[in-house]
Amino acid sequence: MTTLTTTQPLTEDYESLVSAASRDEWLKARKSGVGASESAVLTGASKWGSAIGLWGIKTGRLPDVDLDDNERVMWGQRLEPLVAEEYERRTGRKLLQWGWLLRSKLVPFMLATPDYRLADEPGIPVEIKTTDGTRIKDWQDGAPAHVNIQCQHQMFVTGAPRASVGVLVGGNRFMWCDVDRDEAVIREIVEASRAFWQYVVDDAPPPADASEATSEAIAKLWPVTAVGETVVLPVDAYDWARDLDTAKGEAKILKDRIDGIENVLKAAIGGAELGLYPDGTKAFTLRTQKRSGYTAAPAEYRVLRRSK
Repeated sequence: MTTLTTTQPLTEDYESLVSAASRDEWLKARKSGVGASESAVLTGASKWGSAIGLWGIKTGRLPDVDLDDNERVMWGQRLEPLVAEEYERRTGRKLLQWGWLLRSKLVPFMLATPDYRLADEPGIPVEIKTTDGTRIKDWQDGAPAHVNIQCQHQMFVTGAPRASVGVLVGGNRFMWCDVDRDEAVIREIVEASRAFWQYVVDDAPPPADASEATSEAIAKLWPVTAVGETVVLPVDAYDWARDLDTAKGEAKILKDRIDGIENVLKAAIGGAELGLYPDGTKAFTLRTQKRSGYTAAPAEYRVLRRSK
């Protein structure tokens, strides 16, 4: 059984700010820098978030992500002690609960809240995870990219030479691995975090990308139009306009090409349901589908799909 302790190992690398058990204080303090899971977003290793959304949270324009009603998170929290116990059993290592927000003394905007630490080596952070059974391939060669980034971030903050991870996959498969410190990855993390944090300091949003998370963040940051308000765009706006026109033109060409090829195939299939390649293998289906009449009028249409 893991043991809760509030005693923090003393090192020259970091200072302990607040316990994660004091959730409101922890969330407030976490806005003063970049956490380990957040650096995975900034380096592109995690799709669960965006730089502009994170900027909105750090600057107070957006609320912290509310995970209280997220069942996946709820089960992860409830299972964490059991997974930690299994880590102890499988590895023969004793864990101490950590759960403090730590700030790097070398780079003060670098923060981390490790789940646990090794009792015999108190500076070694240990992360406990749960994940879907569909993710088992992600763990077969060690920690996946976003978890590796999180561990490297924690090693930078704590000064640790390695970290460790235990994960319960699909509710019935336990796996664990150690993660060695990688200075090249750590430099990438620190630079990505530094660039992002400068946007927070300057109170200017970071560049937007094409991700769905970024689209959602922009919609939340500016949900309504300020009627009558005008903004002067930067000189890059000329390039943006040209690139947008070019992309739309290319998209239309591609759509026309797709439509043309599909029409050739539909005409070749005619009224049949199935089109075969010359060798007799399945090529395409052309089946009738119905659309119910809700906001749109009822309709029937045929959908072309490539056979697998």
